Amino acid sequence: MKYPHALETFFVIIHWKMRRIRCYRLQNLFVVSGIVSICFLLYLATISGDHTQQVLRKQIKVTYKHRRSSESGHSNHIYVNVTVFYETFCPACKSFITKQMYPTYRYLNGSHINLDLVPFGWAKVREIDPYTHNITCQHGEKECYGNRIHACALYLYQLDKSLKFINCTLSYINPVADDVIEKCTKIARISADKLQECQMTKGNSLLVNNGLKSDFHHKYMPAISFNGHFDESIQSQVWHNFSSVILQHFPPETTTTTSTTPDSSDGNIASVSSVSIILVCILLLSDNVF
Repeated sequence: MKYPHALETFFVIIHWKMRRIRCYRLQNLFVVSGIVSICFLLYLATISGDHTQQVLRKQIKVTYKHRRSSESGHSNHIYVNVTVFYETFCPACKSFITKQMYPTYRYLNGSHINLDLVPFGWAKVREIDPYTHNITCQHGEKECYGNRIHACALYLYQLDKSLKFINCTLSYINPVADDVIEKCTKIARISADKLQECQMTKGNSLLVNNGLKSDFHHKYMPAISFNGHFDESIQSQVWHNFSSVILQHFPPETTTTTSTTPDSSDGNIASVSSVSIILVCILLLSDNVF
């Protein structure tokens, strides 16, 4: 078996030190064996990484073929349009946003995903007159209030700030408790007063618009569409492995690189970690063998 250069050097040094030992003691042998085993496991840990993140790194290295952008003329980034339909007191929605959607969005730095959140869920809108609507939500008025707060956060602030606020509130059992909203607005650096003013004045109209967006057939919440298309058959997979489904929905204009060469930054980190482990292990062996 051929070991990587750093690991091979490590075992050569161990072999050299073991040959210089004049008298073996059983206690020392146990100590040396333990150190060698631990060092080997630590080395393996430095050269292994999270499989999903490695796949994401490789897949998002693409060449974008002159797609026109309404803002800059040409875009150098690939992206997937993702729309998340949810409601604030839905347990599955809270789990998906906090454990799948938001971590993936942060990992991609928002640069490869156009994310649109639609807080509405299973709410019902009854028009009283063209300017007045009565909205009822599945989990009662508290959920309508939460939906209005989230809709206002998305309306008033940039996506990074509004997502941070939404993720924070949905991490709690009661996402609309006064102390939760106060804490999460501070974390996201947005104004709780502006949110309250918005939800009282524009909240219902924002939910009416979200209701129009949510007017399509779906069986469960949350409902997630990709590039404007909703597929009921993949929803369970999306809920549990959002990042892998994103990879399947890259635009056809993109060409994935086929190189399997790891990132140079990853290689440098692994090399530095390996050398550090080897040096520490040599010092430990020196103390216990001689």
